[in-house]
Amino acid sequence: MKFVYLLLPLILISCGKEVSVTHPIKEHLPSQASITTTVTVGSKNAEKVKPTNLSFTFSYNDSLRFFDYPKAIDHHDGLFYLLEKRKNYISVFDTSGHFQYQISRAGNGPGELIAPVTFEFSDDYSELYILDTYDTEIFQKVDDRFVPKKSVYHGLLRAYDLCVLGNSYFISGYGISKQELKALQNQDITEQELSVSGPINKYDMTTDSLISSFGFKYKSYFGSKTYGGMLSEVILSCNSSSKTVMAQHTYFPYLFGYNKNNELMWVTELKNYLAVNVLEEKGNKGYILSMYSNPTIYQRFLGFNPSSNEKNFIQFQKYIPQSAFSKKVYSENEINKIKNQTIGGILIDNKTGRSTYFETDHRLVLMKDGFNVWYNKYKKYNPYEVEKK
Repeated sequence: MKFVYLLLPLILISCGKEVSVTHPIKEHLPSQASITTTVTVGSKNAEKVKPTNLSFTFSYNDSLRFFDYPKAIDHHDGLFYLLEKRKNYISVFDTSGHFQYQISRAGNGPGELIAPVTFEFSDDYSELYILDTYDTEIFQKVDDRFVPKKSVYHGLLRAYDLCVLGNSYFISGYGISKQELKALQNQDITEQELSVSGPINKYDMTTDSLISSFGFKYKSYFGSKTYGGMLSEVILSCNSSSKTVMAQHTYFPYLFGYNKNNELMWVTELKNYLAVNVLEEKGNKGYILSMYSNPTIYQRFLGFNPSSNEKNFIQFQKYIPQSAFSKKVYSENEINKIKNQTIGGILIDNKTGRSTYFETDHRLVLMKDGFNVWYNKYKKYNPYEVEKK
């Protein structure tokens, strides 16, 4: 039976005059001195990239929205692995889109899923790691199929993403010890006194024990440690070629590169990126954190595309918050422009963070096996490749 406990609510008890602040706050972002490279989003000279053979049609009939989630699909050995979050399992298809078999099912027993977040394979594809709400479900390959191996409690209040590198796996999210959580519930300590782990948590693949927590922490304006954990959310990408861990800040335009010893190698800032406005309030009704209440158009990252060399890329597109529709902030013509937008992306060097901006008409669905083919077509536009010659 899986260990389950209640998450801290988004409204935390406080008192006093109501005060609000909008994130990001400049002083809470990475300092200019720490930024090693920048890339401008929306450059006028951006190359329009049109790779071929990027998608196929599934014969399996379901209304899936897997493109909304990072690493919800992967490709290996002629098979596609698709995480169906609402059904709590992974569907496996061949390259023609025909259903082959199912991995896991809904439930709270060993090998079962409550609310899966994402998944990743080990470097040699012998094991499959599925990040669930409270556990990491690990599967091993037996006779060309993945079967349950063990469930590992990761101990995080909120888990956002997972990647695997060598003998370690990394989970982004934040956690609070059981002792502090109990003390908080008994009002023995305040929410500001909590010790919160994250935003990147490293686990040993053999013992499944937590080795360390590292990464840039964005601070709550009012000192809320749980809100600080939420505001520090990152999406991960491990690269076995460069032996690096890359973290993309979910809400703000920064990328971070770490080596295998968790040491920061570089910080890349995206200029002209439309970050979402996050509202943090404190008043008689408690603490409130609201991500999308502001009707302003914002950009959102679509998640990393894993690669088999030392390059990587990530895409992002514009969104209109639901609050803008209810308030009728934008005209139908403006809304159609957003719907027909080009999608921006950056190609990143995992070791240095140096990046180039490109645009496409569609989201690029490229897996590890397809990255090199795409990159060979693209690299003639990459000035860093030209500099090397």
